[in-house]
Amino acid sequence: MPTAATRLEILLKFLVLEEEGMIRATLLVLFAFSSGAALAMVYPEGPRTVLQTVGNLSSFVTGGEAAKASQGEQPPEQPAIVSLATATSEDVPRRIQTIGDAVASESVTLTPRISGRVQSVLFEGGETVEAGSLIVQLDPAEVEAEHRLAQAQLEEISGAAERASRLAGTGAGPRSAAEDLMRREQAAQAAVDSAGERLKSFEIRAPFSGRLGLRTVSVGALVQPGDAIVLLDAVDPIDVRFAVPERFLADLRPGAEVIATSTAFPDQAFTGSIRLIEPRVDPVLRMVRVEAQLLNPDGRLVPGKLLSLDVTLGAVSNAVTVPAVAVRTEASVQFVFREANGRAERVLVETGQRLADRIVITKGLQPGDRVVFEGLVDLSDGALIGEANPEATEGIALETAVGS
Repeated sequence: MPTAATRLEILLKFLVLEEEGMIRATLLVLFAFSSGAALAMVYPEGPRTVLQTVGNLSSFVTGGEAAKASQGEQPPEQPAIVSLATATSEDVPRRIQTIGDAVASESVTLTPRISGRVQSVLFEGGETVEAGSLIVQLDPAEVEAEHRLAQAQLEEISGAAERASRLAGTGAGPRSAAEDLMRREQAAQAAVDSAGERLKSFEIRAPFSGRLGLRTVSVGALVQPGDAIVLLDAVDPIDVRFAVPERFLADLRPGAEVIATSTAFPDQAFTGSIRLIEPRVDPVLRMVRVEAQLLNPDGRLVPGKLLSLDVTLGAVSNAVTVPAVAVRTEASVQFVFREANGRAERVLVETGQRLADRIVITKGLQPGDRVVFEGLVDLSDGALIGEANPEATEGIALETAVGS
């Protein structure tokens, strides 16, 4: 049976052959220390000499590993786990995004045509009224008296003219007298009509259906022609005015769809269409003004509101689209990582309009190309890649394409 010293020497040689490094050497030192007598026999200088020996062996081992690495033996390359999506070809609407101001389709400030004192105010402010509704009544007492007088004179003259006409018809009276009374009757009728029209001037009515603003008068107030009574706006439908660059002029057409959104109602879209296009381009801004009309049945949109607009200019056939997150930007250069033989290939691309969570690629990709859309952090050109759950990522890509 080998002595303790012989056993220690064998174990240290085994360390050199195994080349397992410092951890195994430390374990062997602890094993050696378990037999103090053997340690003293082999290394009479003491524990420090043992530790120096172990250190020398460790340097020998690590040096051997470094020599192997320098000879070209590298650990196997580990693939970066990514998610891939397939570039699809589809027909997409060609749109431009801009902003515009809501404008009432009809707007007027109601004012009196004559001087008068306010007799009654028939609105509170903010309500919707129909065309012809009475808004304010001025005191018409004086004109009403004139109207009654003119009516009485007309009745008197009409009776006299009728009698003179009968007498002239039988030859019992002169025809000239009958004709004179008929002329007087026509004048009396004109006086009645005039008084009636003046009575209408004391009524302030809505010229069209719309929403009233804030009232600015009270009962008993004396108003003059031109004094503001209340603002009336027609808001259903409501107009929106905006400007687009002149390069889109050839694609604009009346009737094109317009979708508007407002920060006040982020979950609601207001649809409409282009109503007219201004026939000239601003020579300074190089923009053309456009007016669209939007449906506003509940009156949520009000004049002056800023709206975000999505204007349809037509459609692009067979456009290549990928998930928007797949496109990276670096120093104003856009690129994607395309899968090629199991490795990531950096491909420069040019992009078009964005469609929800997808984006149109106008240059750089073909339908069927597979691009990385998850796992892009620290991914480099030529890196080995492995796909995470291919069936799930294909399902995500398909769902994204359908949703856009």
